[in-house]
Amino acid sequence: MDYRFDKENIRKTIGENIKKARVAKGLTQKDLAEILDVNSSNLPNWEKGLYSPGIETLFQISDILGVTVNEIYGLEKEQEKNPFNQEKVISAFKTVGLEKTEIEKLSNQQLSLIGQLIKNMLNDKSNQ
Repeated sequence: MDYRFDKENIRKTIGENIKKARVAKGLTQKDLAEILDVNSSNLPNWEKGLYSPGIETLFQISDILGVTVNEIYGLEKEQEKNPFNQEKVISAFKTVGLEKTEIEKLSNQQLSLIGQLIKNMLNDKSNQ
């Protein structure tokens, strides 16, 4: 049996990834608990791997924190999910008048799609 798939390791991975994404988003445990409308004691228990949120809550967390459920489960690595440098995308958007705060509202998945679109456009242009 693969050690990554026992309950304890799954809970620990979920907790570590929730914490990582929450901190990256600049939220406290209390902030996220309030947004999710859950008891504030849930977040420390989830992040320590003592318990795991239900699937509906996992989807809410992924939406709020701008990560995929697969990323929370540790099944998707950051470089696989979004191969484009967010700062470069933000810099490019600024040149067309978009502010960083507007761009940061985009999820990593949306940024990746935009990056892929730009890459495809550049490939098409070079093939003309």
